[in-house]
Amino acid sequence: KSASTQIFSYVTQRRDLMERKLRDLSQSVSHTNDPIGVQAAVQRADRMLLDIGLKPVPELTDERSAW
Repeated sequence: KSASTQIFSYVTQRRDLMERKLRDLSQSVSHTNDPIGVQAAVQRADRMLLDIGLKPVPELTDERSAW
């Protein structure tokens, strides 16, 4: 299979889960002037991405929370 076919298949199979996780994440409250809230939002985003099977690529990641 081509890379684009594999990516399309991956997203199609996980679409409902991805939408649910993104909805939950978007309902999180954080403010740029609230470092604890921002940190909690980043941790939730990290967990959400892991839950849907996405992992950071070390050579493309320059921060702990970058994906």
